[in-house]
Amino acid sequence: MLKVPQKPWWPTYKNPLFTGIITRHFEFSAKANATTVLDLLKKAQAKPDLLILGKDYVGIPTHEHTIDSPFLVEGTDIEITHVPDSAFALGVSLMCLALDEIQLGGIQWHRLIKDALQGVKE
Repeated sequence: MLKVPQKPWWPTYKNPLFTGIITRHFEFSAKANATTVLDLLKKAQAKPDLLILGKDYVGIPTHEHTIDSPFLVEGTDIEITHVPDSAFALGVSLMCLALDEIQLGGIQWHRLIKDALQGVKE
C-alpha cells in the first residue's frame, strides 16, 4: 500500500474505500432516533463513511463537529444532521469530495455494462 503525506483526519493510504448507505424513506420516531442509529453503527464490523437517511437527514464523518474529510477514520465519528430536503445533495457532494481523492485508472464501463447485461433474460 502506498503511503501519502498525512492530512489531519484523512486516511494514511492512497485510494481508500468509501462506503455509504442510502435510504429513500426514513423517519425518526420515539423508537428510532439518531442515538439508536449510531448505537447500531457502533455494533457493525464495517462502518460507512456516509449515511443518507431519507430526504432530511445525513450522517457524515466529523471531528469535534467539523467536517475535515469525507472518510471515517480513527478519531472521527458519524454525526447525523438534519438538513431539510437536502440530504441527497449533501451526500452526493461528500461522495464527490471523496472521489476527488481517489485516483482510479481507466475503467472499461462499456464492458462492465455489457457483462452485467449478458445474464439478464427477457
